[in-house]
Amino acid sequence: MANEYILKSFDGGAQTTTLTSGFTIGGGTLTVANGTSFPDGSAGKFVVVVDRGLASEEKFLITSTSGASNVTFTISNAGYDGTSALNHSIGATVDHCLDAYTVEQTNRYVNLQSTKGSLVTHTGTTTAAITASATNNLTLLTDSTTANGIKWAQIVEATIATSAVTTSKIADSNVTLAKLATAVQNLLIPAGTISATIKSTADTGWLLLNGAPIAGADLLYPSLWAIVPASWKSGTTLNLPNTADKTLEGQSTTALGVSGGSNTVTIASGNLPTHVHSIDPPSTSVSVTVNDNTVDRVTRLTSEVANGYATGISPSSTGTGLLAGTAYGLSNTTFGMSVSYETEHTHTASGSVDIAAFNSANGGFANTALTITNAHLAVNFQIKAH
Repeated sequence: MANEYILKSFDGGAQTTTLTSGFTIGGGTLTVANGTSFPDGSAGKFVVVVDRGLASEEKFLITSTSGASNVTFTISNAGYDGTSALNHSIGATVDHCLDAYTVEQTNRYVNLQSTKGSLVTHTGTTTAAITASATNNLTLLTDSTTANGIKWAQIVEATIATSAVTTSKIADSNVTLAKLATAVQNLLIPAGTISATIKSTADTGWLLLNGAPIAGADLLYPSLWAIVPASWKSGTTLNLPNTADKTLEGQSTTALGVSGGSNTVTIASGNLPTHVHSIDPPSTSVSVTVNDNTVDRVTRLTSEVANGYATGISPSSTGTGLLAGTAYGLSNTTFGMSVSYETEHTHTASGSVDIAAFNSANGGFANTALTITNAHLAVNFQIKAH
């Protein structure tokens, strides 16, 4: 029936009234003694029953009312709600009532939603259920080709109007991190990302690399737990590295996530550059080369005796002190010895150097570690945990 599922009006204060004139089958109106307490039809059609409880009981679907005292009801349907069209006498009782169609409509609407996520739609003749899709992340789309007029489906590019997404809709003021799903944020900045911050505390979703142990990190931060090196884990505890006084360096020979290097260094003597020390000890021996072709022998001997290089002889410039010829021999009878000079020779004097005194005077190599601090800006490093 076309009027089975329609909007109807109800008034709980409607009083029983009577027909002021008889009704003949096929008539278009009912006239009652006092119908002002009934609905007027402005909010929807309503139902009245004539001769309630009698064999002549009939229900009428009323469209509207008119009149101030003797009210006329305009009939939409006679013999309504399973009753038969009949004649009715003047004085027959008239009541406002609830019809079975309305009760059935309400009951059907509620019971159609029988499964999780069920929706109710209208087929054009009756209500019908749309069962929730077993596939996640679908949306409800209109579709005139289906019996219900709607369906579950994914939105594809072809269904998005070209003008639907404008520059103003994706402006910075509209697209914010707060409006992005957590999953999207994590795709943009994945777990394990390390960044520097000037703040003393970590941002939301981040952990400071300050050496702190995080108990139960396998459940608290599963995305980070899945990628950190084994050296950071102890049972279910995550032992964060401490980046205090450390810089970050691209991975090479040191394994990923492992600290390397040192802020101090000891310089070995083998690492020192080639250099020269000037030796000037208090006393030592020197090597002297004498060119006898340019210095006469008496002068040279006199000089060497005076400087302590020759002892036990007394050179003379006359007599038998010097022998003629190129041998330059000295008489055994004069000096008690014979000395022969080559034309050029070397006198070598031996001695020793006090190394302790030398080190004290010229400085020693202590071989202690040096502390190295590069010019830097102090910041905190933090790692993305989700």
